[in-house]
Amino acid sequence: MDIRFEDKVVVITGAGGGIGNAMARGFAADGAIVAVCDIKGGDKTVEEIVSAGGRAKEYILDVTDIDCAHRVMGEIAGDFGGIDVMINNAGINVGPDKRQFTDEFDDEWWDKILDVDLNGVFDDTLTLIELANEEEDESLFDECRTSVDDFVASLDAMTLSTLLTGEY
Repeated sequence: MDIRFEDKVVVITGAGGGIGNAMARGFAADGAIVAVCDIKGGDKTVEEIVSAGGRAKEYILDVTDIDCAHRVMGEIAGDFGGIDVMINNAGINVGPDKRQFTDEFDDEWWDKILDVDLNGVFDDTLTLIELANEEEDESLFDECRTSVDDFVASLDAMTLSTLLTGEY
């Protein structure tokens, strides 16, 4: 199957660096319009994309703030006429200064991990579902619903694997 992203609007959270930066550059190289979303900003990623001839715009997004998600997703949809693809990449799944086993996280850090890695994905996806409902775009609604279902299934598998092996 040949899947192309020419002129598709791709939203990537956590795109200011790391894996998110690489995904953003890859989608842009395939012709996508990339919404580079990151709580720390994504100007470096946008500069890399634009200097390579791609199209991208930076958005400051705190995935733990539902009001911010509504505002930013609405702004992206307004800027580009909609959203075609959403990649929930933002995450802080390791300790602040070093990798730790799950049983070594204190409650405060664990709550922060869940807020970003779980609630952020859920809230951002719900925001897209609400936007799709406003636009009466059933295909986007189905994709968002599938995304949430797949995410929950993946989370269950990862949790079980971690509990059984003690590795992540």
